[in-house]
Amino acid sequence: MKKSITLLHVLEHLVTEEDIQEILQAHGYKDTARKLSVSLLLRFLVMAATHEWKSFRYATDVATAYGLPSVH
Repeated sequence: MKKSITLLHVLEHLVTEEDIQEILQAHGYKDTARKLSVSLLLRFLVMAATHEWKSFRYATDVATAYGLPSVH
């Protein structure tokens, strides 16, 4: 299966976790999710757009192959 983990590493270097936290604080957003944080959501959306995933159900099947954690 085609993997693109390199793209996630580049994303993490361009937009660090500290940058995301600064943006969230500037807008007064408090991340209360237990399983899906804002940074994980950004990673998911980037991978979904890059690989043109068909749906969320399809993404749950292939996400682990692209370096994302499995979701239920």
